[in-house]
Amino acid sequence: MHVVIVIVIFVLVFAGLRFLVVLSNVFLFRNLASGEDRGDKSVAVLIPARNEEDNIGNILHDLSQQTIAGFEVLVYDDLSDDNTVKVINDNKIENTKVQLINGEELPKGWGGKNHACYQLAQHTNADILVFLDADVRIKADFLHKITYHLTINKLDLLSIFPIQITSTIGEKIVVPLFNWILLTLLPLRLVWKSSWSSFSAANGQCMVFNGETYRKNQWHKLIRAEVVEDISIMKEMKKRNCNVETLIGQKEISCRMYHTFKESFNGLARSAPAFFANNILWAISFLGLVLIAPISLAYINVWYLVWFGLFVILVRIIVAILGKANILYMILLHIPQMVVLLFIVLKGFNMRLKNRYQWKNREINF
Repeated sequence: MHVVIVIVIFVLVFAGLRFLVVLSNVFLFRNLASGEDRGDKSVAVLIPARNEEDNIGNILHDLSQQTIAGFEVLVYDDLSDDNTVKVINDNKIENTKVQLINGEELPKGWGGKNHACYQLAQHTNADILVFLDADVRIKADFLHKITYHLTINKLDLLSIFPIQITSTIGEKIVVPLFNWILLTLLPLRLVWKSSWSSFSAANGQCMVFNGETYRKNQWHKLIRAEVVEDISIMKEMKKRNCNVETLIGQKEISCRMYHTFKESFNGLARSAPAFFANNILWAISFLGLVLIAPISLAYINVWYLVWFGLFVILVRIIVAILGKANILYMILLHIPQMVVLLFIVLKGFNMRLKNRYQWKNREINF
């Protein structure tokens, strides 16, 4: 009986702490700064692309609609075997800002995206480097806002979590877990205000760097063997006392990362260990507190479980609002999401243990 009571206390304390974290992300929420002038800084948009024929045309179109002038667009074709290059060349005719960089064989010890981003950065001397994934969509004022925000806040890195677009049930079960984990475990204001590397969160779909700081440190080369490059880069930057910030995107940027349950599952599994600092004990503790331990509440009194369920619903509503997700799906799919999360974490640590990953039809062994 005493053991059960201790478990109940842990569950309630942990739930309370996560609720406080969610509230901090509500009340300390920061939008992109608004302003008229970013100075005379040059901007380069850098896009790594591998088999992105269905996406690359959309982001290049969005870039052609931007309200700012004086920026260049570099796309690195990472040995695509579809029509990615053709789509890029077709867009070059309409948008002279676009430059195509033909990829090379992946060197041993490098992750594919890390190498592509590193190569892109070697082809520009711009003051601001904007790394975007090929599957994001942006509004016409996006470049203006992010470059102004970076400049006015004197940031070395600004990373943004786009609004995540989901269509299939499989995507809706898996993809919202990104924001659910992030916004209930990490106060985003501390990413900006704290120098501790443990308070690190970033999204490789949108990484905006101070060009001078990037060239001095060559971030993608520094973490070339890391699978989850975004968080690894931010941790390295914090160790070097760089000024960094991560925001939850609003209407300015969105992304449909995956199109099936399998893609979503494998994508989150690849990143899952990084959510828990690659510490399997932390991951097991988290899973126990959110999956198994709550059942112990019913052992004491079923009403404890009812109240805990109401807490779960409230947190999911807040996370859905912050991430611009569908509130009803966030609530109805809680149980299947929790079951899937268990297998995602197990697969993620299994891949990390074996040090073998597959991404974009490429086997990665470090």
